[in-house]
Amino acid sequence: MEDLVTCTEKVAQLTKLLSAAMDEIARLKRRLEKYEHPKTSRNSSVPPSKDENRPSRNKSLRTGSGKKVGGQPGHKGHTLEFSAHPTKIIPLMADFCTHCGGDLHAIEPSKMESRQVFDISPIVPIVTEYQSFSKVCNCGHCNKASFPV
Repeated sequence: MEDLVTCTEKVAQLTKLLSAAMDEIARLKRRLEKYEHPKTSRNSSVPPSKDENRPSRNKSLRTGSGKKVGGQPGHKGHTLEFSAHPTKIIPLMADFCTHCGGDLHAIEPSKMESRQVFDISPIVPIVTEYQSFSKVCNCGHCNKASFPV
């Protein structure tokens, strides 16, 4: 009879241990789920700031050459050439003297300086040439029309 009681107690103890172990296993499985299929900003609506161990996307794999940034000595540069036939020519004239405030409408311009702006349209580039003329006021001050920004 004692053997039966001892066996029953052992079975009860083992059942209790098994139940505790099963609870622990279930708790650990729940903890592991977030690592097996983690929600990130790429596969859910989680913001990127909440991504764990997120890799730096802008990390370049290139290594430095030791040279300075920009064109190297001896490199022939390329400059956008002036267009011989601009699409539009907009003359810019100074209307008043920036020195004394005198009227410059009646005075003929003496010098001209040009700048071109290349605006690329889907089909044909629109080349606008701005021509800034200089006028000398009666007071002797040379006035040059300013280019648009």
